[in-house]
Amino acid sequence: MYRLGQWIDNHAPVDTGNSYGHGYDRYHPTIDGAFEDGPDCLHPQSFNIGYWDDSGGLSELAIDVNDTRWKTLTNPNILQNGTYSMALGQVDVTPIFNVRVKVTATDSAGNTQRYEKSIAEVARECIAAGGMRPLIADPTSGAKPIRNASGG
Repeated sequence: MYRLGQWIDNHAPVDTGNSYGHGYDRYHPTIDGAFEDGPDCLHPQSFNIGYWDDSGGLSELAIDVNDTRWKTLTNPNILQNGTYSMALGQVDVTPIFNVRVKVTATDSAGNTQRYEKSIAEVARECIAAGGMRPLIADPTSGAKPIRNASGG
């Protein structure tokens, strides 16, 4: 899978001589979302949105809740490849299972990627992955949380 992704994003021919010119960015950003850090998948501490683009960041991240715009981020300091976290405070998410979250990531060339799931779908993914795993601090920066690969 890694080699396929590498070929698609980095080694595919991109200079085809069209009107956009040499080296034009034709690749959409990558985006995903998941519950993080809580006692279980029904009481998450946060909903984290992870994003990456070969340009190093996004120009816009738009978050809709039930088809209503909740927040639009455009600050380049926030939108460097990484994670945006929405605090949930370990609230019980069962009553909001039908709520849908849609996230649209746009890079500087206008390429977009969308992520849309219900809270129930995110909870099921968490359960299928084996439940919550605690976050540990990234030792190189001291600030950005990362998943502990061993689950502890």
